[in-house]
Amino acid sequence: MLTSSKAKPTLEALPTELLILILLEIPDLASLKSIVLSSPIFHQAYLAVRQEALCRIVKIQ
Repeated sequence: MLTSSKAKPTLEALPTELLILILLEIPDLASLKSIVLSSPIFHQAYLAVRQEALCRIVKIQ
């Protein structure tokens, strides 16, 4: 029986630039809040683009 010692890939393992792109595509405040509060990595990325992310959501609602 073969077992893999590799960790499963996660969104949090992506480069910060990609995390930011994901954050900027979130269409509503509830979803943005959920992802930012669920992950310290996403929270850190969010802090870098907070104003832009919030402005985008306000514009599309």
